[in-house]
Amino acid sequence: MDPGFKEKNKEKCDVTSFLQTPCLSGRRSPDYDRPNISEGVKLNLVVCGSDRTLKSSVSKRILQQTDRRSDEKIHGRQISLVELPALFNTPLSEEEVMRQTLHCVSLCHPGVHVFLLIIPDAPLNNEDKAEMEELQRIFSSRINKHIMILIMQNSEHQTAELNDGTWSVIESFGGRHHFFGPKTQVSTLMEKIEQMLEENRGEVFSTETFLEAHMKKLLQFEEMEKKIHSLETRLLSKERDDDLSVLMLRKSGVGKSAKEENKMKILMERVDQMNSEREELMKKHEEEKRRMKMIVEEERQNQDKERKRREEEFNEREEQYKREMKEKEDHMREMRDREEWERQKQEERQKEDEEWRTKKQISDEQIQRLKNEIEGMIKENKRIEREKQEQVEDLETRLKEERNIKEDQQKTFEEILKLLEEQHEDELKRRQVEWREEYEREKEEMKKKICSETDDSIQVSVHVTFSLSCLLC
Repeated sequence: MDPGFKEKNKEKCDVTSFLQTPCLSGRRSPDYDRPNISEGVKLNLVVCGSDRTLKSSVSKRILQQTDRRSDEKIHGRQISLVELPALFNTPLSEEEVMRQTLHCVSLCHPGVHVFLLIIPDAPLNNEDKAEMEELQRIFSSRINKHIMILIMQNSEHQTAELNDGTWSVIESFGGRHHFFGPKTQVSTLMEKIEQMLEENRGEVFSTETFLEAHMKKLLQFEEMEKKIHSLETRLLSKERDDDLSVLMLRKSGVGKSAKEENKMKILMERVDQMNSEREELMKKHEEEKRRMKMIVEEERQNQDKERKRREEEFNEREEQYKREMKEKEDHMREMRDREEWERQKQEERQKEDEEWRTKKQISDEQIQRLKNEIEGMIKENKRIEREKQEQVEDLETRLKEERNIKEDQQKTFEEILKLLEEQHEDELKRRQVEWREEYEREKEEMKKKICSETDDSIQVSVHVTFSLSCLLC
C-alpha cells in the first residue's frame, strides 16, 4: 500500500474524530431540543435568491422594513428575518461564502424554520439555476423540508402556470411554492408557512444540521477515495503482471502482438486518467477537509460566544431579578409604612371627628336651649303686647262711650256744658296728664321687667312694640 495514502488516511481519521463531537453528531443536547411551535416560539425565516431587489421587496412586504436582520411581531407571532447573500457569481471566496452562510444560520436560534427562495415568474436564467444548485450543494438535500419557493409576479393578471423547467427545479426542492404578487396578502403566505411548521412538527434547520450534512459529504468523499485507491491498486497490480508477462515474452524472443500493445496502451491511459481523477479528488477532499475544519472551529467559537452571551444574560437576569425583588421589598415596605401612616391618620381623623361631633352636639343643645328661651320670651312679649292692645282698645271703647255720653249730655245740657266747658276741658287735660303719667310709669315698670328677663334682641322688639302702642295712643 502507498505510504502517502496511509498518511492521508490517518489524517482523514483525525478529521473524522475531530468532527465526532456532541455538538456536531446526531445526538442533540437539551439546548437544541426540537421546539414546540404551539408555545408561540419566534419564527425564523431566511430569504435567499440571486436577485437582491426581489429579496429586499419580500423583506419589506413581510417586516415593513429592509434591514438585513429584523425582528417584528406579525400575525400574532414574533418573526426573525435574515437575508442570505447571493451564493453564485459573488466576489467572495468559497471559504467566505461558507462562513457567511453558517453565520446567517447561526443568527436564527435555535434554527431556521423556513427558507424563502425568491425566483421571478419567468423562465429561469443560468444565474438563477446556478444559485439554486449552489444552495442545494451548500445546504444539502436536508434543506428541502424547510424551503418554500416564492414566485414573484409583477401583476395579479399573470398566469399561475409554470413551464417544465421551472416546475422541475421546484420539484427538486420538495415542490412547495407560492405565487407572490403586488396585491397578495402576507397573511396567505403566513398560513402556508404555518402549515409547513405543522408538517415538520417544529423541526428546524440548525447549524448542527448544516455541519452534519457537510460531515456526511466528507465521509462520502473518504469512502469514494478508498474505492478509487482500491481500484487503482488492482490496476497497478494487473499492470505489473502484464509488464512481467511482456518481459518474459521478450526474453523468450516472442514479440507482442498489435492487439496486446493496443490493450496495454488503453490500460495505461486508464491508469493515467484514474491518477488524474484521484489527484483532483484528493485536492477537493483536502479543500473540503480544510473548509470543514475552519467551519467547525468557527462554530465552536460561535458556541463559546453564545454560551458566554447566555451566561451574561443569565447573570443579568439574575441581577435584574435581585433588583426587582429589592425594589419590590422596598415598595412593600413603603406600602406598609404608608398603610400604617394612613391608619394613624384615619384614627386621628376619627378621633377629631368624634370630638367635633361631641362639641357640635353640645353646641346644638345650647343653641336649641337658647332658641327655646328666645321663643318663650317672644311668646311672652306677644302676650304682653296683646294684653296691652286689649287695654288700649278697652280704653278707646270707654272713651268713645264717654264721648257719646258727653255728646248726649251736651245735647241735653248744652247750656250747662257751655258753662262747664272750660272746667271740663281743664278736667280732661288733667286726666290726660294723669293717664300719660300713669302710662309712662307702667311703661317704665314694664321696660325694667323686660330688660331683666330678655337679651338685647328682645329689648329691641319691646321697644318697637311700645313705640307702636304709643302711636296708637
